Amino acid sequence: MLMITPPTFPNGAHFEDVGPTLEANGLRGTFNNTIARASVMEHAPEWRAMAARGHELGNHSLFQACRSTVEDPKPWVGPYNLVDYDERRLRDELQVANFALSSIAGRTERTYAKPCWHTTIGSGAEERPIEPIPAELFLAARGRLNHCPVDLAHLDYMSLDSASADRRLDHIHPAWCRRWHPQPFYRL
Repeated sequence: MLMITPPTFPNGAHFEDVGPTLEANGLRGTFNNTIARASVMEHAPEWRAMAARGHELGNHSLFQACRSTVEDPKPWVGPYNLVDYDERRLRDELQVANFALSSIAGRTERTYAKPCWHTTIGSGAEERPIEPIPAELFLAARGRLNHCPVDLAHLDYMSLDSASADRRLDHIHPAWCRRWHPQPFYRL
């Protein structure tokens, strides 16, 4: 059985250092970009070169919309609160982000890293899963931990930023039944 454990870097983290380090070891990574961040367009030539060398420029949304609630406040979310989103707004923002990434990298197929691992829009009786949208727009999407068998729209993740390689491998083993286990890194 083949186990795929791709390194992913949300918010395009560490592209200046990580890309060359991965390449020096014969590896490539997925760098999930939030398009509204100025650094994405300011560094478009560098991102384009990384994509040409085999790295994926994944979609992390247009504005990194997340859920902010009374129970789980996220003041930085501002007007990009998934509580206030409907399917059309989410789809439109993801399509715009895909267009921007395609204009940089030249590829139209990509994966999606759900911001804040959130998987629903709306609130209360109107809260509903976003799953049909990523399934329609992306090859795969990572989000909250799920059970076997894996649907590519529902990928597992492990948040072990400061963990050693051995600790990461201990957590990967239970995922073998799922065959795909993205490893996000926010810092090195």
